[in-house]
Amino acid sequence: YKPMTVPGTPGEDLYSEERMMMYRGSTANFVGATSGNGALAAMAVAAGGKTLPCHLFQVADRAYTSLLSSVVAEEVEPHLEEEDPMVIMEKDHEQKRRNHVVRNQSVIISGESGAGKTEATKKIMQYLARITAKGKDGAGGGGGGRRASAKEKAEASSPDDADDAFRANATSLEDRVLSSNPLLESFGNARTLKNDNSSRFGKFIKISFNTDTGTIVGASISNYLLEKTRITTQIEGERNYHIFYQLFSGADEQVLEKFGLEGGIASFRYLGN
Repeated sequence: YKPMTVPGTPGEDLYSEERMMMYRGSTANFVGATSGNGALAAMAVAAGGKTLPCHLFQVADRAYTSLLSSVVAEEVEPHLEEEDPMVIMEKDHEQKRRNHVVRNQSVIISGESGAGKTEATKKIMQYLARITAKGKDGAGGGGGGRRASAKEKAEASSPDDADDAFRANATSLEDRVLSSNPLLESFGNARTLKNDNSSRFGKFIKISFNTDTGTIVGASISNYLLEKTRITTQIEGERNYHIFYQLFSGADEQVLEKFGLEGGIASFRYLGN
């Protein structure tokens, strides 16, 4: 695939890290206005306060910002059968139990074969991983100041070591999230008449965030509706799943001989196309 460039500015990558940071917080003004959150509106002003062209990063930023802005506290009255009514009457308003409610966000990526669903998914994941990473430049997180933990305060005597440890942990998690894509594509993607890297299955990616710090804390990927018939039958001009061809391409002669694959791709009818 060739890198996409910005119209009117030859050579500038449409999905560069600089463009990621440009869109970071760009939708906070909209989300702040609809949710009544003034802090988000202030965040948008800090991010530039200007309208940017439509972009995948904008979609991802709106979902991320909406998630963090939805963290609200709702009053939950205690059940009368659980507590003495007289005790309830004597309780102050501040003593009532509070329950934090988070509204999960979804991004649906759809389109016909070859439209760019797989690539769009990867770009959105890269954006979320980048803007939530805590670096030495202070970028990342939920856009608002977070309270330092006791552990972080204890490590304040060596800020460089603490920051390096934080970054290493965040990078490790991001790498694990993003590095799952090649594995899934190997076993679930194939060449079709319209697309050399067509996903032949459905994919649901769930990314979990710490709503206090805004960082990624985990992810899971579920796949479904794999096109199993492709393993045994492909139409003329299409191929089987990538993993079979990658095996022949990456294995040395000793491995090929061990598994009886010396004949190469042409010797297997399932891989003949």
